[in-house]
Amino acid sequence: MNGIQKNKLTINLCTYFDKNYLSKFLVCKDSIIKNEENSKFYCLCLDQYSYEYLSGLSDDKIILISIKEIEDYFLELKEAKINREKIEYYFTLSPFLPLYIIKKFKVDIINYIDSDLFFFDSPRKLIKLLEQNSIMIIEHGIKEKKFGKFNVGWLTFRNDQNSLKCLNDWGRDCVNWCYDYVEGDKYADQKYLDKWPTNYKNVLILSYKYCVAPWNLNNHNIKIINNTIYVNNKRLIFFHFHGLWIFKYFFSTGFSKYNKKLSKIYINFLYKEYIDKLLKFEKIIKFSGTNIRNEKKNNNIKNKIIIFIKNLKKILKILIFFDFYKL
Repeated sequence: MNGIQKNKLTINLCTYFDKNYLSKFLVCKDSIIKNEENSKFYCLCLDQYSYEYLSGLSDDKIILISIKEIEDYFLELKEAKINREKIEYYFTLSPFLPLYIIKKFKVDIINYIDSDLFFFDSPRKLIKLLEQNSIMIIEHGIKEKKFGKFNVGWLTFRNDQNSLKCLNDWGRDCVNWCYDYVEGDKYADQKYLDKWPTNYKNVLILSYKYCVAPWNLNNHNIKIINNTIYVNNKRLIFFHFHGLWIFKYFFSTGFSKYNKKLSKIYINFLYKEYIDKLLKFEKIIKFSGTNIRNEKKNNNIKNKIIIFIKNLKKILKILIFFDFYKL
């Protein structure tokens, strides 16, 4: 197995998802194990479907946490759940999962990851960069700071008082306000990170080249050498498959959302393996994910019109930038 590092400390990773992202998590997990066998995954299952499916795998690398378990531990979550949409409640959970794992499982370092990441190299290379620091965050890599300077896709926390204060503060902030729109200096769970470098000690800030995604990748900073992808002359560790849309016989990458079009050779290299594995897992679990951002508690005419306009804009951009490819 290429790239596996043995006889080293276990890498602890955590993420959360419901059945809509279950197949994405399974692909993410496999890509990590391929490159780093000594990994453990703490999974917050947001529905019974995901919990039961993963329980049935009897995989000793997966530690399951139910939504009830974390809500019973942090009672403030139950109240927050009432006053926001489902996707907003999911964002609210972001600080509580690593905080819970540090408190209950006493791990030395916990790494939060979004479940739609795919690894081309070992995550240990990222974690080593932490060195003696307490918290690690990664730049967004875009000029527009509307949604924050940093991306929540990867976060690292050491089990120390500095990280615990950060996570407790972040949790309180998210309970108080965590919505799927920009308001002043707030956006969901993410824009709170802007203040971390000044509010907490030993915060390591990594360049966006370590968190590559459609919003920060361009044709001029990517190349393929000996069947390996390099971004800004660094071997790609992981890619964030944000915005991927699979529709019957075609897929759209999400680059068009950011007014971009990546060369087809890079699209094939980045997306083929990921989509093949994603479709394979969707067949196995017998469920194809849907976009829960379209699930509104008050799905009235106004909300339906807004969703229609957003979808229309998305489709127009896909057509304008020719962001559609045959599966």
